[in-house]
Amino acid sequence: MGVRAVFPGSFDLATRGHLDVARRAAGLFDKVVVCVLTNPKKTGRLPLPQRLALLAKMTADLDNATIESSAGSSSSTTAARPASV
Repeated sequence: MGVRAVFPGSFDLATRGHLDVARRAAGLFDKVVVCVLTNPKKTGRLPLPQRLALLAKMTADLDNATIESSAGSSSSTTAARPASV
């Protein structure tokens, strides 16, 4: 299975800094899950589908990165996705 890392965040808006972290993680770990968190109590700038599409496009060249979404906190998200980091 290798080392799996979860990178949670709202990514609203996704920035070059986020991309830099994802790229560095992809170089260090076998699998990177970029997980877009949603909070029903907040209104984001971009709807979830647009954030997912933007991140997918930004990370398209990272073969070991996947984009997912989750409702809840980062601690509950990482607990639900077994990861080493």
